[in-house]
Order: sequence, then C-alpha cells, then structure tokens
Amino acid sequence: MKKVLLVEDSITQAAKTQLGLETRGFVVEVAYNGYSALSKVKEWSPDIIVLDYCLPDIDGVEICRRIKQNPLHRTIPIVVFSAEDTLRNMTQAYSAGADSYVVKESEGESVLGLLIESIVTRRNRFQRLDSY
Repeated sequence: MKKVLLVEDSITQAAKTQLGLETRGFVVEVAYNGYSALSKVKEWSPDIIVLDYCLPDIDGVEICRRIKQNPLHRTIPIVVFSAEDTLRNMTQAYSAGADSYVVKESEGESVLGLLIESIVTRRNRFQRLDSY
C-alpha cells in the first residue's frame, strides 16, 4: 500500500488531487492545515507527503523544516505542490528539505502523479535492498 499525505487547504484542489492520486493506486489522507499535517505524519506514517506552500496556519516551508528535523520522519520524501512559482519560494522549500517542487499548472497534476510513483518505487526498491 502506497500512502500519500496530501496537505492542501483548498477543499476543491484537495479533492481533485486526491482523486488523481487514488486513480493511480495511492491511499490518500488529507490534512487541510499545517498542524493537522504534523499530527497526521506522526500517527499515519505516510510513504510520501505532498505539501502546499501556502497554508492558513503554518506555511509549507516551516512544515517541511519540522518534518525533516524529526529523526523519525526525516526520510519521508516531501513534494511541494504549489501555485507559487517563484525561484525564491522554490529555493526556500529546497532549503527546508523538500525533495521536489511541482507547480500547479495545466500539467501539474500529471507531473505530480508520475513524480510520486517514481519516488515511491525508488524508495521501496532501496528499502528492500537495505533489508538484505
């Protein structure tokens, strides 16, 4: 089972992204704000996190930083999926520990799905090799 934690404050965008990911075979849990996301990371242990940059309580960069500072969760890949397309925002996300940054645009959903499949497949392959 491939578990994705989707952190998105827009109910419409969350439903659209969740449907696209579930169609690809992922199990998706949605958090609509930063505090909920941090709580769900602890209780649900996702395989990957899809994180919006702009959230109502804590911004995506700070959530990313907190997750990556936690030794129990720092290896969870984080993909920032945001309408924010400035180099400044991307640089901040990568500096906080984001593994990838995808801009929400016409092809963003497709790119996101392919990227997540690639990351999860690669991660699972390395975990199997580590268990030998």
